[in-house]
Amino acid sequence: MRWASHRVMTFAMVFLMTRNIIASVISTLSSTLPDIIEGKGFLEDQNSVQYKRWRRRHRTWTHWFVPYATILLACLVVGADMRGNHVQIVAFMVSFLMVGALLHILQDAICGKVPLLKPSKKDFGVRLFTVGSIAETVVVLSGVCAGIAFYVFWK
Repeated sequence: MRWASHRVMTFAMVFLMTRNIIASVISTLSSTLPDIIEGKGFLEDQNSVQYKRWRRRHRTWTHWFVPYATILLACLVVGADMRGNHVQIVAFMVSFLMVGALLHILQDAICGKVPLLKPSKKDFGVRLFTVGSIAETVVVLSGVCAGIAFYVFWK
């Protein structure tokens, strides 16, 4: 997905699930984290050696859910254990940063493959649309509209 699509979908999903604007904004900030960690290889000329190297590594280690899920779980445990403490606030913020990264991976899994059990192997997902296509825009807008309808009619 394009970065804008990740941001829109993540904000909508987190807000609809939590009704918390702060959690939604924090998650949106990290909704492109796995791509940011990979670097700017996508900016290279598509015929260059650097681009081809980046493309081979894209959606491998940085798109493996395990590190993000582990940090999220640790934050949930620490946050639950430290009520009324500044640590709880940090745990809240970091947990929603991890939620944003995990949603990025899930969203990438509907437009290609990401790692599931082995971080170097892209083996989970389906290509419902091509990144940057009109179909991507339709999927994102449909998802947001469905979420709004759910929010309005079934709250």
